[in-house]
Amino acid sequence: MKDKDYEFEKLVASMQPIIRSILRGLHIYKNHEEYYQIALISLWRAYQSYDPEKASLTTYAYHYIRGSILTELRKQIQKDEHEHQPDDVGWNQIANETADNESDETWIL
Repeated sequence: MKDKDYEFEKLVASMQPIIRSILRGLHIYKNHEEYYQIALISLWRAYQSYDPEKASLTTYAYHYIRGSILTELRKQIQKDEHEHQPDDVGWNQIANETADNESDETWIL
């Protein structure tokens, strides 16, 4: 098991430039660390499922990593489209409505 772990560590070191290239090519600057971790997890999965008869490990890992990151980006876009994030104007409206409602209330003790 330790040989396989050591082998994977060497693979991670050799794939660093490729991972950075994928992230740069997809213009990932926001949440960079999160997508870097996704790339490492994808590299591990590619390493586990690799079949040497089909392609080189580097080629297989490149496409596996890139595909996983694109899938995650699609999920994030869908999530962002379904969630509404109020801007400063929206927060001011909410604050004003809350203040108006509080001033209208009378407290009976």
